[in-house]
Amino acid sequence: MADISLQLEKYGIAVAEVTTANIRENVVPDKYTFFIFCTDGEAQYEFNLEHIHFTAGTLALCNEVVMVKGVACSDNFRALALIATKKAAFDFIVGLESSLINTLFENPVFSLTEHKERQLVISLFQSIRTALEIDTLYRMKAICGSLFHTLMLSIYEIIIHTKGEDRPRKAYNAGDTYFRNFISLINDHIQQEHEVAFYADKLNITPKYLNEICKQHAKRKAKEIISAMLVSRLKFELRTSGNSVKTIAFKYHFADQSSMGKFFRKQEGISPLAYRQTANN
Repeated sequence: MADISLQLEKYGIAVAEVTTANIRENVVPDKYTFFIFCTDGEAQYEFNLEHIHFTAGTLALCNEVVMVKGVACSDNFRALALIATKKAAFDFIVGLESSLINTLFENPVFSLTEHKERQLVISLFQSIRTALEIDTLYRMKAICGSLFHTLMLSIYEIIIHTKGEDRPRKAYNAGDTYFRNFISLINDHIQQEHEVAFYADKLNITPKYLNEICKQHAKRKAKEIISAMLVSRLKFELRTSGNSVKTIAFKYHFADQSSMGKFFRKQEGISPLAYRQTANN
């Protein structure tokens, strides 16, 4: 995983293999674009609290992801994950028609049924992965950008052009946009703001309407979603930062260490220090 972090920092893109052993909940330090292609088995994932069921041949495109959670998977689950930073993804898609990009991300889950279609997608994932392993390539970003660009075009041609109107589409509405913007706002402001009213005001809707949207999309109230994302951030800090619980509590605008401990224990059933010790072990 260290190589992936370095590649994301240096080139803005990385490819990883996902298996039963490394499926887990995680938050990411920035907004990322995820392409996940399941090659074997099946799994349940949440991206920004939206649920996706993967079986062999399922391809999912998730934009501006800030929270990933593996809910369950079979013993033989295997998938390839392409991860790109927001900036890199934007740079890589320059030149593609906006209608093409919007179509893919508004209908983000596809099923590839033909062997050659699957092989094309796998080969593009693997080509990016192979290129990133060659440290001597001078124009790495340009090479990966071209492959990313080709991957987007290939998916569009396979799914939209070839299958056309035969593929069912989800009718997206204002509620979908509000929900995704809500998740994005939480990511941007979670260190300082923990209350529903703040986010409802930012979205120019009432807290009641925001709750209704959240129940429809995630079967949780808005406050529960804020708390879930906050505790995920705290877990990430406890696992990786090395900061004291007091420092983390201050960073996330709790009144004191005790207040953070009470919140964390309510959500996780364990104290922050006990969680850190367990995670480190």
